[in-house]
Amino acid sequence: MGRRRISNLSLPPRVYHSHGKYYYVTKDKKWLPLGADLPAARVEWAKLEGTDNTHYLNMDAAIDKYLNECLYRKAKKTQVGNRLEAETLRKVFGQMTPADIAPSDVYEFMLARGKQSEVRANRERSLLSSIMSMCCTWGYCRFNPVREVKPFAEFPRTRYVTDEEFAATRLLAPLLVQAMMDLALLTAQRSQDLLALRLDSIKDDGLHIVQLKGRNKRRIDLTILWTSPLRATVDALQNMPRPYKSLFLVTSKNGSQLSEYGWRTAWQRTINKAVAAGIERFHFHDIRAKTITELEKAGINAQDLSGHTSRDMINRVYNRLTSRKVNPLR
Repeated sequence: MGRRRISNLSLPPRVYHSHGKYYYVTKDKKWLPLGADLPAARVEWAKLEGTDNTHYLNMDAAIDKYLNECLYRKAKKTQVGNRLEAETLRKVFGQMTPADIAPSDVYEFMLARGKQSEVRANRERSLLSSIMSMCCTWGYCRFNPVREVKPFAEFPRTRYVTDEEFAATRLLAPLLVQAMMDLALLTAQRSQDLLALRLDSIKDDGLHIVQLKGRNKRRIDLTILWTSPLRATVDALQNMPRPYKSLFLVTSKNGSQLSEYGWRTAWQRTINKAVAAGIERFHFHDIRAKTITELEKAGINAQDLSGHTSRDMINRVYNRLTSRKVNPLR
């Protein structure tokens, strides 16, 4: 009998990982390369063993296979979120095989995760459902147990950022975050659209923004006319010290385009300072809702600025008026 494995317990028998690749060790101690990709290595192992490999393919490998084969079809922002969600799923289901996961396992996961964040639990459930559906397609299991477990009910955000909260948070922020907060307040644009702004977006008639929204990337070309505050905010971003020239308006310290991950990190540092100072936590996206709310409160239709195709989304999600004045019946 061979020596009991003490590490990499999820690997099939006779398979070892060394120097970034997987190898099959024969009885006469020959190391046969299986490749660097674990799912593909399992398939090659099954061919050498002459057996079905589904029993040894656990969820850790299934998640890798899903990320390699399916993730590229999604939007970049969704890819970033899915990779983070995948790490949570690995901790819970990684050593289980797809066929062993029951609806009760998913239900217990949702209960435990929901105590921390029901929204995060829903997002992770959605990814798990997609992975399990692909496992059915790959032949690793016969049904998707996630479909038997309902997600938590979600409701539109109602958080309204007051002028005082905005100003106090802004004082705690570095110059780049201050400028991004001002730009979001003045334009009501999404962070991904602001990060994509190039220097050639600055025209004589105003700031030209290309809004890309939805799976089909519906494009809206928007020109926001100049005002003194908007011009000053754009100038502040342009005049920030950079070691190298950049084609983009919002950049990192080295002059390269600021990524969504980099921006998310910078924002979290700022909002954590604000929370420590006694300000209720809010999302950067809540600034967009604040601007839309203020426009609607002033009787201005915010639909052209926000880029929404219907009034329903503005009324249901973004207009966060807490009080209204109406005329009585005459």
